[in-house]
Amino acid sequence: MSDENVSSFKDANEKLIRDFKGEIDKLNRDIPEEARDWIKEKLANGPFKNFYQYVDQHENEVVQIDYNFSGKKPDKTEWRLRLTINADMPNKARNQKAHFGGEVYLNNDRKANIHKWLPDGMLKIGRPTERGVELEKYPSAPEEHKNFQFGGTANWTSESSKYPLTKF
Repeated sequence: MSDENVSSFKDANEKLIRDFKGEIDKLNRDIPEEARDWIKEKLANGPFKNFYQYVDQHENEVVQIDYNFSGKKPDKTEWRLRLTINADMPNKARNQKAHFGGEVYLNNDRKANIHKWLPDGMLKIGRPTERGVELEKYPSAPEEHKNFQFGGTANWTSESSKYPLTKF
């Protein structure tokens, strides 16, 4: 679970999902096991799984997907988890190459920031590095609610962000 070089979009995507699952496992004191298993199932089978297929497609050009989970433990303690997968263009100010990235936030605290560095020139469209550019957002999966056998509940939403169309 670390920053590493990758050879393709698919390789980056698969390694990010692997790392996300490892990060979820670390949250065993914060999120119940049943909820963590459900979250990992969403990573394996939801929109994150095919993120790499949406990048650089001129009819789609998704550059970020956010998974938002919220829930209650059996003792009614609430938790919130946000997972983000993204494609970022090179950022000279941060000395970063183009990459697929992953972010994990638990109750608004960043728990992980992961980079999968892409070969130079591979990424043509990603999140813009300049400030003030608004991405187009839309739901990428139906909202789901889950009641767990041993108590507790969780909700999940998925939101995709597209690179904005250039206006001339």
